Amino acid sequence: MIAKQRFVSKTEFVLFAAFSCLAMILFIVFYFTVLSISDSSLAQYKKQYLEDQSYKLAFTIRDKLTEEPLSDLQAERIAASARQFSAEVRYFSPDGETLWFDSFQSGEPFAEPFAVQIPMYVNGQLTGNLHAYYDLSRNTALPFLSELQRNMKRRNNFLFAIFLCLVLGLNYYLARKLAKPLKPVSRSAESIVSGSRDVIVGPKRPAEVAQLVHTINHLVLEFNRQEEWRKQLMQDLTHELRTPLTSVLSRLEALIDGVYPASEENFNKIYAEIDRLYRMVNDMQKLSEAEAARFQLNMRPVNLSQLVNDVYESFLFIAKEKDISFILHPLHAPCIVEADPDRMIQVLSNLISNAFKYSPSGGKVEIGITASDDSITIYCLDNGIGMKKEDLGYIFNRFYRVDKSRSRSSGGLGVGLSIVKALVDAHGGSIEVNSRFGAGSTFVVSIPRIERKHRGKS
Repeated sequence: MIAKQRFVSKTEFVLFAAFSCLAMILFIVFYFTVLSISDSSLAQYKKQYLEDQSYKLAFTIRDKLTEEPLSDLQAERIAASARQFSAEVRYFSPDGETLWFDSFQSGEPFAEPFAVQIPMYVNGQLTGNLHAYYDLSRNTALPFLSELQRNMKRRNNFLFAIFLCLVLGLNYYLARKLAKPLKPVSRSAESIVSGSRDVIVGPKRPAEVAQLVHTINHLVLEFNRQEEWRKQLMQDLTHELRTPLTSVLSRLEALIDGVYPASEENFNKIYAEIDRLYRMVNDMQKLSEAEAARFQLNMRPVNLSQLVNDVYESFLFIAKEKDISFILHPLHAPCIVEADPDRMIQVLSNLISNAFKYSPSGGKVEIGITASDDSITIYCLDNGIGMKKEDLGYIFNRFYRVDKSRSRSSGGLGVGLSIVKALVDAHGGSIEVNSRFGAGSTFVVSIPRIERKHRGKS
């Protein structure tokens, strides 16, 4: 039963059933149209034939007629001729008011009566009016026509049977042809569901199936990316959480066992590790939000020139506190992009905080904005410790810290630049870094203009 239901629900069967139903409807309409035309042509032929027969009948009995009412002998001759032509006749006087002869007898009425009226002339004189009557539903006057009708019906039924078989065969071929591209797609989808995440479906036609294949492949790649991110996140979390938890556990055990005294210093160390755990979880929450930002962005037109100026002003107090020269290179013109302003503030804040963190007291941090036809570019540069060439390929990885000698409390958890990268990618932009060890770093963020996005959509 289940196998039958699966067969019935298959695309090939559904298409075949749909095509067959449509073909049957068209076939029935065509069949009855042909029958109607055939019956109409046959009826017209009958009428023409019977009209010719009526004139032959009139010619046969013309010499037997007079202008006066018919004698019994004349009536008998007319009746015999009428029977010969399988017709019922009535013979009227020249003025058409007096019935001189009537061969109709009591019986079943004609189902499809057909009458032919012929004026009878003898020696140039109108002697009367002959009316010949036939029943088109009977073929008594046309014995050969019954056989012709039967032959035509058999031939039509045979031709229509062949036509029906051809149509059903064509429907089956079209159903298989259209369903064929879906079969490997279906098998690949089943493999994906069963756990084979590395399956990539090849290009198929027609266009709708190709779009479906493209969507499936995109979903598979996106799922794999999310799965890799999840696995990496679990590994990173396990690694990063193990150290502070181990430290806290060891110190607490030492306090309980009396190895360490219950002093303020030991409690502060435990507090510092717990605070570090809290900051780690908080940063991980920010990173998770950034990784999923493309699903949550509140996009609207934003003037990046004004936004950069606002962020700059919010960091002036921190720069003064750290004795860092903080310089803004503004662009005195609107720079409109389609972005989430809160997320862009988060990007700029992380870049500036990172520059402050790795710049010495008395150092310098600069932030500026430039514009081109296609994009708006924001840069942040510092004269801090810089990065080695081998570190540049990893700085956007989660938990990666360039200066591994710095303590976790002062150096951070290494997710700030990961958050920046995720948010910039979510806006369809790009981020680049140029750095020289001991001479500082420059981060460059490019966000596409709103006009370019609209051109891409059109």
